[in-house]
Amino acid sequence: HVMEELKYVRDNMPYIRYLVFDDDSFMDASIDYIKDFSAQYKEKIGLPFMVTGFIPVTVTEDKTEALVDAGLFNIRMGIQSGAQNTKRIYRRNIADSVIVRAATIFDKFRTNIRLPVYDMILDNPWETDDDRVETMQLLQKLPRPFRIIFYSLTFFPGTDLYTRAKEEGIIQDDIRDIYQKDYLRVNRTYMNGLAYLFGAFRIPKPIEKVLLSPAIVKRKPDFLFYPLWFLGRPVYLGLQGLRDIFGGNFIRVNRYARVLLRNF
Repeated sequence: HVMEELKYVRDNMPYIRYLVFDDDSFMDASIDYIKDFSAQYKEKIGLPFMVTGFIPVTVTEDKTEALVDAGLFNIRMGIQSGAQNTKRIYRRNIADSVIVRAATIFDKFRTNIRLPVYDMILDNPWETDDDRVETMQLLQKLPRPFRIIFYSLTFFPGTDLYTRAKEEGIIQDDIRDIYQKDYLRVNRTYMNGLAYLFGAFRIPKPIEKVLLSPAIVKRKPDFLFYPLWFLGRPVYLGLQGLRDIFGGNFIRVNRYARVLLRNF
């Protein structure tokens, strides 16, 4: 059924250049299913495709290899946090080693896959600065290059976290605090600025030690958010663009330019 639907799209919508599967459990299928899907997709569809929602514990090298052979050109994986306390809050007890292993598998196919996209959640009111430091340290362990999308934690009504936030007075007005909230607009804090910086670059250990030192973190120099964000976002994209210019990859240069302009 899926293959027939995709064939219809390909044959009747020639402007479609690639397909996106939004499916958190895509990789949770058996290797036999993945291989069967990949073989049929390669034969019957043949368009490049992207999968969003990979969960680290479901990623294996043989499944990734089969999907790449079928046309997988980009992936998106939810990491959310590197802090053990925060993972328990999210009921997402995935060890850092498992996350790094999944990212390392994607890195093996870097010639076929664009920069993998990782999702992270900031602005958790129950996180401590020590928790946030753990997330920075995880970011430094991931194979580079990659791209990160940072989200501001938003409470969905009906979930346990929503109930907890409501009881503790974190949510004052559902309309303002939930429905009108821009979940891509994170709080302008020092630690969030560091998240952008640490997500963009591998920071030398001496500099990392200074940036994450308790003496600085406890002072909460939130005025540094914008300089850190600028280094971690526009500057990073600019450097990526220069690298692609010299490498002759002008399609990616065009994409980076659009993202850069949108950021400003």
